[in-house]
Amino acid sequence: MYIGVSAGKFDEMIKDGRMPGPRRIDARRVWDIRALDLAFDDLPDETAPANNSWDDMYEDGVLVTSKREPRAGSIKNSFNSELVALAEGWSIEEWTADVRASPLNRREMAVLRLLGPRGDVVVPWREIKGGGPGTMGRLVARGFVTAIEREPGRTPDYQLTNAGREAWIRLPDE
Repeated sequence: MYIGVSAGKFDEMIKDGRMPGPRRIDARRVWDIRALDLAFDDLPDETAPANNSWDDMYEDGVLVTSKREPRAGSIKNSFNSELVALAEGWSIEEWTADVRASPLNRREMAVLRLLGPRGDVVVPWREIKGGGPGTMGRLVARGFVTAIEREPGRTPDYQLTNAGREAWIRLPDE
């Protein structure tokens, strides 16, 4: 199996939202390898620092928008978490508060490291390695990037905000 779990475990992860579902090509079920990679990157990382809270990273109050504990059963790190939250009956406000109350994940930090040196330049989505829909949705919810829709119905490009620049400056060393 591509991500190192049994077929049964993989099916369970699809059902609970940790992995994306398949696509159909005629009668065959196929998976988007990019979506699998993004979902895998959003899984908890046992090598990440154990204490990675907002308080440890930000003391000036600029980046801390909420100090409440993430909601029980939080889905903030699942694939395309905004859509999962809405499907489970969360309001966009609840989802946004849940994201803002959580620490940045590894993928979000990687995107900030990529966008930070570019300043306020609009970056095409294709150039944002690791910037899948879940990651970019969380960064937009945090107020760190702005989505710039060039064509209706197309994937937007992104621009770092002032808050995003501050977050990038305060990121821990890799």
